[in-house]
Amino acid sequence: MKNLLYLFLGLGMISIWSCSDEEELPNNICVNDFAEYYYNGTIFNTMHMPDQGEVLTPSGESCGIGAVINLSQNILTLRIFGEEQDLNIHADITNLNEEVEFRFLEYTNNNITSSFNNLTLDDQNFILIEELDTSANTIKGSFNFKIENSIGDTITVTNGFFNCSYSSF
Repeated sequence: MKNLLYLFLGLGMISIWSCSDEEELPNNICVNDFAEYYYNGTIFNTMHMPDQGEVLTPSGESCGIGAVINLSQNILTLRIFGEEQDLNIHADITNLNEEVEFRFLEYTNNNITSSFNNLTLDDQNFILIEELDTSANTIKGSFNFKIENSIGDTITVTNGFFNCSYSSF
């Protein structure tokens, strides 16, 4: 009877050990690459999207956000995507902690795309770069905008913030 107990305990331990941790991705894979905003009052969060998206983190994962900085012209290109939403932002990054206007903004939701050039800087339309770490290649900031798409619907994005790694050229 004792041998049978040891046999079952041994088989139980083998089955537990056979469940590999390699199949599970770590919970913190997108901890440093994320964005969040409210779209017409509904919250949107980026998330880990394995095998989706062409924008990848330095670790090769898609977290729904990506950034590129043109160093010679100080222009940030930021892309945030997922859940049938796609946001492309182009902005100057000359001064930290100073609200600046969007050079270009393109927002797609449910296959309706709205594009704008040089949105007027005001309390509803701005991007603010709060941190730019050139040694770690990370950028952090916030944004808001209120626009009208081509069919007359108002798109309001508020309390937007992002934190991500970036590439530069």
